[in-house]
Amino acid sequence: MAGRFPDDLPPLDGLVSVNISHNNFSGTVPAAAVRRFGQSAFFQAGNALQVIEDGAPSGGKKRNRAVVIALISAGAAVTRPRWRSSPGSKHTLHKL
Repeated sequence: MAGRFPDDLPPLDGLVSVNISHNNFSGTVPAAAVRRFGQSAFFQAGNALQVIEDGAPSGGKKRNRAVVIALISAGAAVTRPRWRSSPGSKHTLHKL
């Protein structure tokens, strides 16, 4: 099958299930349709079909921010020069 999704199909509100996989549709699949019918219902449904998935409602942005902060911290720890104090002075530092 080919066509524009969801324009060329009946209203999704009245459908119990839908599976347009392995077809040639174009258009945009709303996140609500992905939640309702599952991502597998739109698998390989067309090269020009854009499937919109929204993030997890349980703070996905916070999780992504934590990952970015952890990566930046790890990078800073790896690239930071190692320093040691010189003998006899606790205030002068020399690069190793």
